[in-house]
Amino acid sequence: MVEIALPAAPVREIFDRITEALDAVPDEPLVLRFLSPSEFTRDHLAVYLQAEAGLRPWCDLARRLEAREGGAIAWVEQDLTGLWFELALACRRRLLANPKARFSFPAMQFGLLPALGSGQRLARLLPLPDAIAVLLHGKPLDAESAAERGFAQIVDRDEPVSPFTQVTRQPWDQPPGSGSTVSYAEQGQVLNAAFLEVRGRMPPAEAAPTAFLRSLHDGLERTFEPAVKLEQAEFFRTRLTPSTQNRLRLFATATAKARSQMNVAPTATPPAIGVIGAGLMGTGIAYTAARAGCEVFLADQNPDALTRSFQRISKLAHTPDQATPDLIGRIHGAPDLRPLAAADIIIEAVFERFEVKAEVLREAGRFLRPGAILASNTTTLPISRLAELTHEPSQFLGTHFFAPVDRMNLLEIIRGERTSDGAVDRALQLAFYLGKTPVIVSDGPGFFTSRVVMAYVQEAFFLLEEGAHPSLIDNTALNAGMIIGPLAMADLTSLDLLRDIYLSLGRERRGAARDAPRTVALLDRMIGLGRTGKKSGAGIYDYGPRGERRSWPKLREVFPAGPGGITPDIISQRLLVIQSVEAMHALNEGILADPDLGDLAAVLGWSYPPCLGGPFGYVNLVGREVFAATCQALTAKCGERFRSPY
Repeated sequence: MVEIALPAAPVREIFDRITEALDAVPDEPLVLRFLSPSEFTRDHLAVYLQAEAGLRPWCDLARRLEAREGGAIAWVEQDLTGLWFELALACRRRLLANPKARFSFPAMQFGLLPALGSGQRLARLLPLPDAIAVLLHGKPLDAESAAERGFAQIVDRDEPVSPFTQVTRQPWDQPPGSGSTVSYAEQGQVLNAAFLEVRGRMPPAEAAPTAFLRSLHDGLERTFEPAVKLEQAEFFRTRLTPSTQNRLRLFATATAKARSQMNVAPTATPPAIGVIGAGLMGTGIAYTAARAGCEVFLADQNPDALTRSFQRISKLAHTPDQATPDLIGRIHGAPDLRPLAAADIIIEAVFERFEVKAEVLREAGRFLRPGAILASNTTTLPISRLAELTHEPSQFLGTHFFAPVDRMNLLEIIRGERTSDGAVDRALQLAFYLGKTPVIVSDGPGFFTSRVVMAYVQEAFFLLEEGAHPSLIDNTALNAGMIIGPLAMADLTSLDLLRDIYLSLGRERRGAARDAPRTVALLDRMIGLGRTGKKSGAGIYDYGPRGERRSWPKLREVFPAGPGGITPDIISQRLLVIQSVEAMHALNEGILADPDLGDLAAVLGWSYPPCLGGPFGYVNLVGREVFAATCQALTAKCGERFRSPY
């Protein structure tokens, strides 16, 4: 019996050691000990991205490993991911010496299929829906589930391997008739359902999910070795597609850039966080901070708001995947601001009106202890102007969180004219502790994210005014890959709040905000009819008692149908192009420093379709010359807001 301990990353030296063992002792069991914790992006992604000549030997190694006479055993003491997960599938027995170990394959986030033929292996080792959940949706397979399905066996960590060295061949290498009894018809039903789910959630431009399901469909109708070759061919083809290249740039390159900003050492203990405002955003910030181990001081002068906030936090804290026994005990509610004197960072999260925030910030500054920073969770209000209301403008900045705070990963950090480097460093430490991806931007109307989103929503209002039906506008956005349509988003945000935002954006009349008065007039028309959005049950749409969205029968009395000609292609083009044009304005004005980070902010902040690459990536996707010609045509037809800044 030969044993090899595997490091965190699949390096060439370990490949050579495994190959040497395969050649030297073909009749003896080979034990691969997975002892080191590894992370997919850090330790495995580079192997999947190397040239085909470099990756092919790993593909061949997996097949050699499972076909060798003595077999191979995976001894697992850590979570397995990426190439190590794939290699463990080629072992004839998987022994879990850690009952909390999990198997995961998050490569689909990067638009990558399994490289070693693991789709074909896992679909033959697990029920097909489970294999799809792991490899397509990135759902981890825990030790208990793996053992229940016969995929692995849980053993004691100090147990010897020798009793487990008698291994049978993999199911696909056994005589005909001894493998799976699942019929092709049953497999086809599962795969058809998965195809429909993918098409319902993802735009056609996403290449990898369809390629993976196609390889499963075609591979399961073949014998094993041709099926593996088919899947590997799909892997090498798919990783060159635009959607995969965009995902790699966003989730590998741009994410690494964002994380490299967090180069300040974290504090010895999590910072104490003060939150002013127990509404939806304040509650989300308080819960997320407490979940990260921070002491939280939540202040709101309305006792009922505090009660509702703690009820919501209690509900969040007791969901199975976020349970933390002492979480609620770390949150201290108060009807005044005095407890905030103990906070390292105070975050204001009150209503989005300048005069409301101004009053709160003046008062909060009185309790800011030396070395602490004060931040505003604002969508569009100018940070430099708000800073002048505080006692220490150098210690003030913007921290723009996204709802729901506990699930959205982006933190937009807004540097005002007088914000110090030290304050930015403290905000980056906050991002580190909360598990957020930070993007630093300079002050300006709408900063980056809100500015581009509001240009997108505004264009939807103009399409509505021109006679396009709201369902056509929203469904076209969904088909392009947006997670929610712009008009449904407007109703969810509330039309009266949007009115305040467009008034704020329109003051400096930059980019698409030059047309903000027209948007405010449209919103005034709706608000005057008592239609303020989903919260009131009536906005662009009507809403039923359970919040279900319905068409508003009198819509055409307010927005008459146009003469026709507004097709889904036109709608999609206008909604995507306006985002890119506005993003370019922000880059040219110095609001944003790096287009890669702008694209990442778009994907993490408002769920821009990753396969399109973000607003800057979209320009490269369609081609700069084509984009410039499109802008020129739209400028002539729709107005100056479409004029390209390049």
